[in-house]
Amino acid sequence: MVKGDTVPGNRTIAWAKFGLGLMALTLLVGFFASGWTPPGVCGEVLRHNRACDIDASPFFYGDVENMDAYEYGVAELRAAARDTVSGDKGISVEVDTSAN
Repeated sequence: MVKGDTVPGNRTIAWAKFGLGLMALTLLVGFFASGWTPPGVCGEVLRHNRACDIDASPFFYGDVENMDAYEYGVAELRAAARDTVSGDKGISVEVDTSAN
């Protein structure tokens, strides 16, 4: 047998594994899309978040409204640190905040 050749039985087993994995993923997505919440404390938190329309996804916590102001502040801090290290006080930082 040459390397790379497949035995017909191995191909069938590979397709069976693929089918089982695909079915498992489909069932998992269907379970999470059903809206069922577990009993107990974890389920209570999920039900409370839904009732109060709270978006507790990681995307919510990653959104920063004043990012331009924060970036400008960081640029000023970096310039001040560079001035301290180099001893040069003539560095000025200009940040274009008109992109918004």
